Order: sequence, then structure tokens, then C-alpha cells
Amino acid sequence: MLQIEHLFKNFGHQEIIKDLSLTIHKNEITALIGKNGAGKTTLIRLISGILQPDFGKISFPKDISIGVHLGGNSELYDNLTGEESIKYFAKLKHMPATLIDKRINELNDILKFSEFFRAPARTYSRGMRQKITFAISVIHDPDFLLLDEPTTGLDLEAAGDVVHFIQYLKTNKKAIFISTHNVYEISELSDRIALLSNGKIAVDSPTSNFFKSCAHNNKIEFIIDRLNGETYHEKHRFDDN
Repeated sequence: MLQIEHLFKNFGHQEIIKDLSLTIHKNEITALIGKNGAGKTTLIRLISGILQPDFGKISFPKDISIGVHLGGNSELYDNLTGEESIKYFAKLKHMPATLIDKRINELNDILKFSEFFRAPARTYSRGMRQKITFAISVIHDPDFLLLDEPTTGLDLEAAGDVVHFIQYLKTNKKAIFISTHNVYEISELSDRIALLSNGKIAVDSPTSNFFKSCAHNNKIEFIIDRLNGETYHEKHRFDDN
């Protein structure tokens, strides 16, 4: 679905992405993890085309469609309703009216935005805004979806709806690349984990293999150790003594 080869990106004299290579597969959720400042959002923006690499190649299959939801991007036109916003962006993608209505009904079944759908966006909570911006990102039924920290700042109910939505997308044969700090999204939702460190992919592994040596089921501490470049198994080998 996506092939990244020897990618570089600098901002001034600061190297953010350094010789990064990665493959994303269809019908998989790949979780991108790394410390704050590791370059996760920069990588998402490079893949989406918002930023251009200094060197390297990002390759998609021909005629693939992409949906992008950037972290913290829940901005809407305050005077438009959720319905008007979704339809506006769908029309920019040249979707016919009948298909727009069909897709809105499908998305509403999962994201549950009908209660506030016809109210102006200025009255929305963050969770409401997030649901509408998610619908805008996928109204065109993209093959590949980029998500940058999709549940950050959401309450439990709204976060649960978003996770359910991501699972729904996977069952519909989508490729999903998700940057996240959420332990559940990393350990339970993803099929594969890509750990970004020092501008490169330090680990690229199926999720089950990534957690194979996790002792005592302490996944939070295990992830932190891996982000710090430590070997969890060696660190805790005397825990039972």
C-alpha cells in the first residue's frame, strides 16, 4: 500500500527524518510510536504531501485514495453545521449528492453524530468536532488513512467511538497508519508497530512479536523502555528473586 525509501527531512540545520524506510500493508493497522519530538507528525505530513522530503521516495499504488486526519485538527467553520461541513468537503472531492448521503448514513451508524449534526459547529464540544472532522477525512471512502493521535483529548465515550470506527475501517480492507501514545491503540488495536527513534525506524515488527518479551503484562513500562532503547527483559530478569 505504501513504500517509503531512504527519506530525509531537515528544518534548517536540524535533521528530523534521517534515512527512513518503511512499508505499510493493506488491511493492517500500523501504529507509529516514538517520544515527543521524534518526528511522528513530520512523517505523517510527509506521507500526506503537506511537506515535501529533502531526499527519498514515497510510493503509492496508482489511483489510490488517501484520507488524512492530523492531530489536534478539529477546526470547523463555526457558522456551518456538521452536515454542511461534511457535504462541503465531499463536493470538493466531486462526489455526487446521492453518494454523499449514502456515506453520511454509513458513518453516522458508527460515529453517532446525528444528535448534533444540524447544530452550528460553534456549539460543539471537542469530541463532537473530532467526529465531524473524522467523517470529513473519510467521506470519500479512502483506501489509505493517516491518523495523527486520533483520540488525544477525547472523553472515554468519544474515544471509544473513534476506536470502533478505526476497527470498522480495517474490516473494510483499509490500510491505516496511526501515530499514537495510547497504550490500547498500540497493544490491542494495531497489527504492526513502527518505533521511530533518532529520525529512523528502529523497530518494525508485528504487534505480537513486539510484546513477546513483555514480563508481568506491564505494557506501559515495556513501551517506555523500548522508546528509551532499553531491553525490558534484561532490565527485569531479577524481578522474581
